[in-house]
Amino acid sequence: MEKTPSLLGIIIRLAIVITFALFVFLKFSFDIFDIHFDKRDLKYSILFEHATGVQKNTQLEVSGFKIGHVIAIKHIKDNGKTKAKIEVVINKKYQDVITDKAYIFIARRKFIGLTFIQIIPTLDGKVLQDGDTINGVSPPRYNLLFTRAKELLVYFNKFLEKSHFNDLLNEYKSLITEIKLLKKDINEKLPSLKSNSLKLIADVKKLKKVYNNNSKSLIKDTKTVLLVTNDIITNNKGQIINTLDKSSDLSDKMINLKDDSLFLIHKNRPKINKIIDDIELSIKKIDKLQKKIENLTDTFDIGIGNIGLFLNDKEIYDYSRFIMKIIKQESYRYLLPIKHKYK
Repeated sequence: MEKTPSLLGIIIRLAIVITFALFVFLKFSFDIFDIHFDKRDLKYSILFEHATGVQKNTQLEVSGFKIGHVIAIKHIKDNGKTKAKIEVVINKKYQDVITDKAYIFIARRKFIGLTFIQIIPTLDGKVLQDGDTINGVSPPRYNLLFTRAKELLVYFNKFLEKSHFNDLLNEYKSLITEIKLLKKDINEKLPSLKSNSLKLIADVKKLKKVYNNNSKSLIKDTKTVLLVTNDIITNNKGQIINTLDKSSDLSDKMINLKDDSLFLIHKNRPKINKIIDDIELSIKKIDKLQKKIENLTDTFDIGIGNIGLFLNDKEIYDYSRFIMKIIKQESYRYLLPIKHKYK
């Protein structure tokens, strides 16, 4: 006969089942809604260009551990752009994770597609304080990327049409053909170039040998010239020194002569100035005399005055020549009586 359980045992078993079920429910609720009994007193703001999938109570995680959740989402203007400002609260014991160089981005869980905010801390960053703002890394917007890619393809096709890309390809092909022909020409001329290079090297070696021989003889001749020069300087050292002394004395005399000349010039400057003034006055008088002579010759030329008439009147001139000729021929008539008188 089976033993019937007592009422107390049934109540105890039922209490255990209810307690376990309540524990499982509370644990699941705390994990889903990120509920903790410890104090959560740090608040931060994260800026994203867009925050698709983020909503209130979205969790913040570090290496799989939940450290906080989203409490509000706002849209603000930043440098002329609209951005999403995500306000979050984080447990104080995770404060060291939030630094100014932390890498924060929006992620999704595989399979279930649950959105959360992932934080990758850094060791060299500065720990942020309560109320600070940090920039997050926005996820890529694939629809915008596809639109931009299409626009880029359209722009690229227009660019090809305007830039005559086909003509460029044809020119490139012709350039390749010319390069191949040039390569063939080089391969054909390479043997002759090689032989000419060998001949050039042989000639250079010969030239080097001749240069070495000539340089030795040149060095020898230079040494000989230096020795002869040294002997000349040694033998004529006294004369050279004497010449230098005389040159020094002459230089001193020239300096003294220069000083004496400057002294005489300074002393006789009034006399020199007077002589210069007299010379200038004499030059002016000579100029006046020259002008008078020019005026006189002008009067002679035009026949003014006795001399002018004499020079310009041909009859008077011929008559004067005739008288002078008679005086020359019969001069004894005038000179002899005078001579006898004085005897």
